Amino acid sequence: MKEENKKILENIAYTYTKLANFNDEKAINSRLEKLYELDEDDVIDRVLVTIYDFVNDGRISKDDALYHLDMLCELNSVKYKTREDLINRVGWLKSMNLMYPSMPLKENHRLVLEAFDEFNKLIEGENFDYFYTGGIMGYLATGHELVRYHGDLDILINEEDLERLKKIVEKSDKFEFVSHVKKKNNIGHEYFVVYKGIPIDIGLFLFERKKDGSVIRKSYYYKGSDLLVDEEYLSKDYVSLTYTSNTYTHNDIPYKMMSLESVYEAKRNGRPKDKYDASIIEGNVDMEVVEKISELAKEIKLVSGKKTSGSIIEKIEGSKRR
Repeated sequence: MKEENKKILENIAYTYTKLANFNDEKAINSRLEKLYELDEDDVIDRVLVTIYDFVNDGRISKDDALYHLDMLCELNSVKYKTREDLINRVGWLKSMNLMYPSMPLKENHRLVLEAFDEFNKLIEGENFDYFYTGGIMGYLATGHELVRYHGDLDILINEEDLERLKKIVEKSDKFEFVSHVKKKNNIGHEYFVVYKGIPIDIGLFLFERKKDGSVIRKSYYYKGSDLLVDEEYLSKDYVSLTYTSNTYTHNDIPYKMMSLESVYEAKRNGRPKDKYDASIIEGNVDMEVVEKISELAKEIKLVSGKKTSGSIIEKIEGSKRR
């Protein structure tokens, strides 16, 4: 952080801590030293949340909080021109569940992109039948900078490729193949590819591709000693609009993903953060295709709790549950 911004931040810190009757100068300076190491936008977020907490705890009045808020704009006057911009930022942080992130946003973005690139290098040329999915893919495919927190990456992979992927990952010194089959219920990932030493996981969803062009999405889980599977039957027409053959690149490394239209359709009516992701790519999708996907999704058939035998899961896990 530039020296001039350090002085601005120090002034802000001592102004608000004085209002809150917090006079532990050692603690204040310790917190400042940590903030100096962050990107200015992350600093603004942390200070906004601290002020918000002071008001909520009754340590300072709302009027006092707002009266001095303009000082914070000086840390990034291009992005935040008025106190209203900062107030809107607090609202956005709340809607994205980012008031108390486990790490600064810039650090999260750096790590998730590092994991993404490193994994794509690992599988490049392996000809896996796979597709990235999830809100982050809209940002990457359209070249939009990451904005919110991303805790993991999601991949749909043909279960026929699962064992081969496991062997490749196990030979890597950067990734680890982790099973959750015996911990999960009918929702969630059977397996994760973990970027070693970094809190970023790549969750695997499984599917079976049929000769007629249709796909069966699968979710395996144990109930007692029985291995069960929930199956979603996706028509050939639905698959043709969602499981596309397009190849993208990030930092010149190729990857495959679900169609932008399918990402948009999955996000547009979801949680606030999902709707935000959808808004990022709205101008890049064909809305006619989106509506076709939406209509075809109504025809998806679900078969729940089907007993399975001879599956790839049993081959990897062993047929007897431990």
